Amino acid sequence: MDHDRLQKESSEKKQEIDGLQKEQDHLRQWFTEQKASLQHDVFSWIGRHSEVSYSEEQQQEIARSLQGLYETNRYDDIREMLLSGISDYTAEVKAEMSLARQRQTEKKQEIEEAENQLHSWKNLKMPNPDRHPDTEKARNELREKGVPFLPFYAAVEFEDHVTEEQKERLESALMHAGLLDSLITEEKANPVHDRFIRAEPLVLGHTLADYLYPDVDESDEISKSLVDEVLRSISLDEQENGFRIDLDGFYTIGCLEGHAPEEGPSKYIGRTSQKRYKQQKISEWEENLALLKGELQQWERTVMDCEEALREAEGWKTTIPSDKELSELHQSIETNQRAISQEKQHLLKLEGRWKEVLQEIKRTRLELHGQGSSLNLKLDVEALAGALDASRSYRTYLHRLENVSQRCLFFSNKIQDLSLRMEEAEEELDEIRGEQNSAESKLSALKAEIQSIEEQMKLKGIDDIRKRISEVLEELRTAGSQISDLYEVLPQKRAARDTLLKELESARINTAFWLNMSMEWSSIVKKELSRGFIEGEESEPSTILSKLGAVLEKHDRAKLNEQLTKTFLNEQQNLMEYRMFEYSEEEERPDWFSEDFGEYYEPFKNEWEQLRSRRLVQMEYQGQRVSPYFVHSSLEKELESQRGWLDEQDRQLYQDIMVNTVGVILRNRIQRAQKWVKEMNAIMESRDNSSGLIFSVAWKPLTAESEQELDTSDLVKLLQRNSKFLNEEDLNRITKHFQSRIEKAKELIQLRNEGSTLHQVLKEVLDYRKWFTFVLSFRRVNEPKRELTNNAFFKFSGGEKAMAMYIPLFTAAYSRYKEAGEMAPFIISLDEAFAGVDEQNIRDMFEVVEQLGFNYIMNSQALWGDYDTISSLSISELVRPKNADFVTVIRYEWDGNQRNLIIEEETEEDEEVLIN
Repeated sequence: MDHDRLQKESSEKKQEIDGLQKEQDHLRQWFTEQKASLQHDVFSWIGRHSEVSYSEEQQQEIARSLQGLYETNRYDDIREMLLSGISDYTAEVKAEMSLARQRQTEKKQEIEEAENQLHSWKNLKMPNPDRHPDTEKARNELREKGVPFLPFYAAVEFEDHVTEEQKERLESALMHAGLLDSLITEEKANPVHDRFIRAEPLVLGHTLADYLYPDVDESDEISKSLVDEVLRSISLDEQENGFRIDLDGFYTIGCLEGHAPEEGPSKYIGRTSQKRYKQQKISEWEENLALLKGELQQWERTVMDCEEALREAEGWKTTIPSDKELSELHQSIETNQRAISQEKQHLLKLEGRWKEVLQEIKRTRLELHGQGSSLNLKLDVEALAGALDASRSYRTYLHRLENVSQRCLFFSNKIQDLSLRMEEAEEELDEIRGEQNSAESKLSALKAEIQSIEEQMKLKGIDDIRKRISEVLEELRTAGSQISDLYEVLPQKRAARDTLLKELESARINTAFWLNMSMEWSSIVKKELSRGFIEGEESEPSTILSKLGAVLEKHDRAKLNEQLTKTFLNEQQNLMEYRMFEYSEEEERPDWFSEDFGEYYEPFKNEWEQLRSRRLVQMEYQGQRVSPYFVHSSLEKELESQRGWLDEQDRQLYQDIMVNTVGVILRNRIQRAQKWVKEMNAIMESRDNSSGLIFSVAWKPLTAESEQELDTSDLVKLLQRNSKFLNEEDLNRITKHFQSRIEKAKELIQLRNEGSTLHQVLKEVLDYRKWFTFVLSFRRVNEPKRELTNNAFFKFSGGEKAMAMYIPLFTAAYSRYKEAGEMAPFIISLDEAFAGVDEQNIRDMFEVVEQLGFNYIMNSQALWGDYDTISSLSISELVRPKNADFVTVIRYEWDGNQRNLIIEEETEEDEEVLIN
């Protein structure tokens, strides 16, 4: 039986190995396809992520690694190469981001510095020239000693007659001569790191007092007389070995002579110059701050872009093609290969076992025959099988008997143990019962004793004592509860008291702040109302808000300021004669602003600081500085007064020019044009072409564009009438018409940025060609006349389109040439003549050209012009054989019937070669 079983298992194992081998071949083919697909995915991934740079060597190494995948290397090595490229890219991005953040930090520091500078300039009462730190220290020491002094520039102001150029020259000369920031003091002091001006007034000659005057406040400790003496000490005339300056910027100090460079408009002398210079510096720092903020935003965007690029790079790592399927497939191939190897080894073992069993069978048969001769058994399978079954049954019953004897012995030992345990439990029970009886006797004695004590206590009033104890305990609990409640409420009351005290202090600060702020705003509003820019004198906030609230919500202050600046710059050249200028008026910063009201009120103070400055624009009008509103109203009144005076003058002018002088010329020109149109129509209607298409032109007058204007037809009728027969109404109509047209022409010329001279305006208005429009019409045989619109033109055939273009042009040229002298030629020229026209229509076109008597020059690639409608024609053919570097001319002549070649004798003079 083992022999048959082993033989069967060997056959089945061989079939199983064959199946595994076929599956292995299929897996290997699938592995090759998947590896090619993975290679394509990898290089497609590289192509999609062009930001990551992989050199040719790296890509070749990746390709080689993919070819030897799982044989000489792992896919992790390839993935590491791809990740290395991403790491290089992220390193570059991080370096760029680090640089951008560094620049961002630098820009923030620059912005902070610019904001500090802007804040210092806004809070600066008066700009000061640059000084050495030692000079500042020396002046602080003078202030501590109580020595009164004042810088020269802060003590003087320019006279009104001084021009801006003179201001700049004088201030620059004073600065470079060392006088501008020198100190004026009434006390004598030795200069330390500083300069003092000693007053030595001149009696005669020109001095600075002619251009500057003292400008000292009452709070200053320097008198105006001292400042005046200082001004009179500085000469503008030539001085021998002395000090002088002049209006051209030259200065002399002893043996030193110099000329001050141009420093721009005056900055320090005079309140107006100081305010202008301060506003200029504020504007410069604001522009610098805006520029720095723009650069900061650019660096912030760069950082954001880098961060986004890093996030994308992290995402790219997850999109790297995976070898999961290919790895599983490779593992399946290896697993299958191991299974094949194992099955082959198993097959070898089976075959070896089968051989061993076969040998064993042979040997057993020999032994069986040798030993079975002494047994009383038949030596066959059935007899031997029955003997084996009987022996097995005997062995089984023998084992059962051994188990039963062992169980009996176990139960006998267990019964003896249980008997001993029962005897011990009975002894313990007797001891417990004795102890219970002793405890019950003690309990009875204690109960009797308690009852005796209670009877004695009743005799002594114990019930009242117990009741009082209960009441005291209840009161004690109540008091404890009340104390707990008080302990809980007391902190709350204390906190509420502290809160109310803080709120009271805050209310006091709030009241003081808003009372002061209300006074400041009220002062600004009243000052604004006093300027007269807003109608009404009501100063109540609610009334002002009800009137102007919609305007405040509609407009933005920043945009209005920007619009005002643009308008001011755009109109400054147009208003040059009014000397329009802009300046700012600022409210003085109140002293209570220096008090500390808390951070909450800082925005309101900053808002007041930003709005305390008022931009004002003024103009010079009739020798006075006034607002643009005043100039506007004055000019409107002046314009109205002049219009009434000009109306009658204009009427006389239009009547004289339009009716008497220009009107004659216009009548002649219009009549000539109308005659020209009639002649064109006569020529075109007389044409008879193959398609039966006849063209005509009309010169239609235009209609009026406004109520003040006349229709062209009505205007032409009035101009063609004799001026003697024109009544007052007709003259008024003509005058209003040309007034309206001149106004529109002026507007049009201004829009074109052209100079609006009277000649240009009249040229635009009197161009009679713009009073009419040409309308081209066509008519076919047995059809009505229709206007030649674009739709109608595009429906024509190619030849008809050419006729629609050529016939009106030929007719117009002929009509114009008829005005020339008798000896004048009618010359026209056509390039690619009659292209796209059929032969019959070309013949008709040449007939038109012939009938109109044109002298023409035409060129064409295919057209010869030898038609019977042409009486004679000179033809030249240009030939360039095989891309030669010359062109030969072959001449022909058409006599109306035949084209003949012209052969001329070649001579050096007549030979004509056109070289490229």
